[in-house]
Amino acid sequence: SFSKAKRKRILINGEKTVGVDYPASVANILYKTVTGRPLAPEDPYTVKGIPRSTVKIFMNIMLNTPDQRATSGAVGKWLKNEASVAEKNDYQKATKQIGSNSKIIKAILLRNEPIRHCFFKGKAYGQHYAWLEANLVFEVANFFAEYLDLPALTVHDEFIVPEERALGLESYFYTVAMDENIYQSNYISRRR
Repeated sequence: SFSKAKRKRILINGEKTVGVDYPASVANILYKTVTGRPLAPEDPYTVKGIPRSTVKIFMNIMLNTPDQRATSGAVGKWLKNEASVAEKNDYQKATKQIGSNSKIIKAILLRNEPIRHCFFKGKAYGQHYAWLEANLVFEVANFFAEYLDLPALTVHDEFIVPEERALGLESYFYTVAMDENIYQSNYISRRR
């Protein structure tokens, strides 16, 4: 529940900390589950003509809504109630460059064709995807503690770790707990 500003002041064993997070964690989990490998280091939020922040919010909504109409409605609510000024400006750039919400959605689906069937499954699937992400994060945090003697606090897909030990931790993100026999979902099948 700490804000980002407060989290920056956290000390672990008296040491300054930094946050190290998964880039596009849920999307990379889906890519790994569907194709056998994460998309990283490529960014699934990189879509020509659309600012990254807009793609990120659209994808998150698309993973939690049943169809394009519900996605457009949720985007409208987000713009009205939650979006920052910068996010609203990015959205305006996207609509100016690409056009309507449906055209933005189409561009995102085209960019992320291998996981296209994972979108528009509704809230239950969105919760399942979040559960997969949480399990992965906890497995990696456990690995850090057990095998690297590295304490880590988790916030969604971020690890707060002592600053002096942060270098190179990303190399564990797509190896630990991503074993085919351990990390799988019966709800997400391979390419259909």
